[in-house]
Amino acid sequence: GGRISLDEQISNFKETKARIVSIIGRRETKRLLKHQSLFIVVTGSNDFLLGKEMTSDGSFLSSKFESQLRKLYYLEARKIIATNIPRFGCTPFERDKNPNAKGCIASFNEDISSYNKRLKRLLMDLTANLTASTFVYADIHAMLKDILQNYRSYETSNVIVASHMMDGGLKFMSPMNIRQLVYSSTVHPDD
Repeated sequence: GGRISLDEQISNFKETKARIVSIIGRRETKRLLKHQSLFIVVTGSNDFLLGKEMTSDGSFLSSKFESQLRKLYYLEARKIIATNIPRFGCTPFERDKNPNAKGCIASFNEDISSYNKRLKRLLMDLTANLTASTFVYADIHAMLKDILQNYRSYETSNVIVASHMMDGGLKFMSPMNIRQLVYSSTVHPDD
């Protein structure tokens, strides 16, 4: 399927909320959303890169994102987890595009790090200023790093990181038991 913007997703949620109200009533819907629902907003590198095209420092994305999170709050969402953006400069895809670079591509990661710091402050501000709200910053990069470095503690015996694009496809190792595998694609370090 195609990409659905967060604005469209919020609009879809507004319609869904109206349907829920028609089934269980306004009071029960409010209770359900405020006390029994968890909203998770995942932002990927592509969201950052698309937003970054509009400004040099990613601030447009940050202010727009604040507006979108507030819309969710005004639709009765009270428990919201927002993910940071993983360090895109560490993906095999970017590292393959820059073969002379050692390790991660710093320029990508500096911009993302700056955005993530603003996001963390924004979520703390929203929690402090929007009554009965809890906005949680989920550090995807730290989670992924922990999984890749400590994969055995997740009852996984193998880590595969697709490291090269070859003839339009990926070069993989031989098939393994999927339950014992941590996999990262060339572009999405969180796959």
